[in-house]
Amino acid sequence: KMAEEENLEIEPEVLNKKAMQWEMMYNGMSPRTARQFINWIKAEMKYGIKG
Repeated sequence: KMAEEENLEIEPEVLNKKAMQWEMMYNGMSPRTARQFINWIKAEMKYGIKG
């Protein structure tokens, strides 16, 4: 839902894969870490950062 609200153009499968990786690295998916994940995805897309 946050990705939709931010109008992120990313395939759902890619988003889900990255979200699962993020969850394992950063202590699960709380609302706070979900927001941090979305911010990271936005930066990755804007600046071409690969993580």
